[in-house]
Amino acid sequence: MFKNLKISISNSTKFIILIVISIPIIVYSCTNKENSQNKRIEEGKKLAEKSCQSCHLLPDPNLADKASWEKGILPKMGPRLGIFMHNGLRYPIVKYDSTIGNNYYPKDRLITNLEWQKIIDYYVASSPIKLKTKQKYQIPILDSLNQFEIQEPKYKGMPPATTFVGIDEKQPKTPFIYSNVLNHTFYRFNEKLKQIDSFKTKGPIVNVISEQNKWLVCNIGILNPTMDPIRKY
Repeated sequence: MFKNLKISISNSTKFIILIVISIPIIVYSCTNKENSQNKRIEEGKKLAEKSCQSCHLLPDPNLADKASWEKGILPKMGPRLGIFMHNGLRYPIVKYDSTIGNNYYPKDRLITNLEWQKIIDYYVASSPIKLKTKQKYQIPILDSLNQFEIQEPKYKGMPPATTFVGIDEKQPKTPFIYSNVLNHTFYRFNEKLKQIDSFKTKGPIVNVISEQNKWLVCNIGILNPTMDPIRKY
């Protein structure tokens, strides 16, 4: 019986010794892995400073969450560096858009797949899982003003996309003017906010100067995002 007990104690001792020996190996392995990841992230940051700043200022990883960087922002930026596919994911491009020209995207890769992956690792590792959207205000924001009363214009049309609202002091009976960018139309309302006139414009109007019987209007051309560097009006 004592012989069996001795064998049992011996096996337990061996097990304890094995654990004691394994712990430093595991710790060393984890430390090496962490050091390797930190080095990769640091290299990614330097690559981002070099590659991304060739077109714009270096964006801070905290400007977006991890998912947005990994699935949205970086896939759209990849083609600007000549990367149209990475890790089996085809990046969104407008390569065949006739308005951007043949030289919009680089013909050759500006960085390697490994370098691009390091940039991805940097932004994904350094960005928050979720952005903090709630802010504390010292003074509460009011959704109404006691000294004013809301009056809605008698106008029905497309959803509002207002680029200009003004008051024409030279026309007191029809003072209110308004420009809608969606249908490129300029409207005039009377003092009761009833639409009495309108005319088409060639683009979004953002300012108006009235001189005698003439108007000088500021048309900013294209309001929506576009790849077109030059467009004639």
